[in-house]
Amino acid sequence: MSNDNLSVGGGYSAAGYIDEDSLALSAQASSSGNLVTGSISGSVGQSSSLGIYGGRAMAAAEDSTAVADNNRVQLTLEETDGSMQLSLLGAFARALTTAVADGNLLRVSGGADTAIKGTLYGAQVEIERSDSDSAQANASGNRVEVSGIDLTGSITGALVENRNSSGSVNAEGNVVVISSSEIEGNVTGANLLGSHINASGNTVILGEGTVVNGNVTAVVGANAELARSFGGEFSSTYGDNRVVMNNATVSGTVCAVSSDSGSLPVDVQTAGNTLVLAGHNEAGSIEGFESLDLTLSEQNKDQSVLTLTGGE
Repeated sequence: MSNDNLSVGGGYSAAGYIDEDSLALSAQASSSGNLVTGSISGSVGQSSSLGIYGGRAMAAAEDSTAVADNNRVQLTLEETDGSMQLSLLGAFARALTTAVADGNLLRVSGGADTAIKGTLYGAQVEIERSDSDSAQANASGNRVEVSGIDLTGSITGALVENRNSSGSVNAEGNVVVISSSEIEGNVTGANLLGSHINASGNTVILGEGTVVNGNVTAVVGANAELARSFGGEFSSTYGDNRVVMNNATVSGTVCAVSSDSGSLPVDVQTAGNTLVLAGHNEAGSIEGFESLDLTLSEQNKDQSVLTLTGGE
């Protein structure tokens, strides 16, 4: 296979319509409980790409709701050489007023000589720009599990975007778990863009034998772009988010919250964000945690629980 772009999905739902003259008054789309399983092996042409998603729901109307929940993608990789560009996604939801993706799972496992490049998401939620002043985008309980692979690319538990001047984004309890893998890129528990951001209980877990050549962040939040465009009131709340490291290495920064609020005044509240350490770990730097949770063992008689290497 070469110069091919393929897409595989478990379920797809679309409702409403947009054309040059009219927009539907109301629409609801739902894609729930779908399962995609399989294996990927061998090498392909350098220009090939493959997109796999569990569920996709899109609604376009003045009053529109899209829900994609409890979808699963479970893949096994065997002797892949990294030549294919992969886009792997548990679920996707897009609407004009309410979009929700909850409880979705992306699980990728590999063995020896398993290399891929691309992006991995537990869920993506988007509110398209509209006249709604109460649009909501929510992603909760989504999960990405990765083991035994070499990935050149990024991993995100949930990406949540609401581009309206007034609207909210919410991400709660999204989790990324990585073990026995090497990641050339950034790892994020939840990434949010919106006027009013709420992110709580999101977690990145780096298990035994994990190396991340990039940054690891529990939550990335941004409302500077919207503040510059619209002005108005903006707020961000980040609480009880965690990064867990157990015999893991991160070349860059391990961070609780990375918040871009720009130069305009934004009410930002943080509390209870925790770094959890066990075994021997290395990180370029540590930022933004309110608390530290240490579990010491016999290993720590000879090795520190954390070594800072001064990476970028």
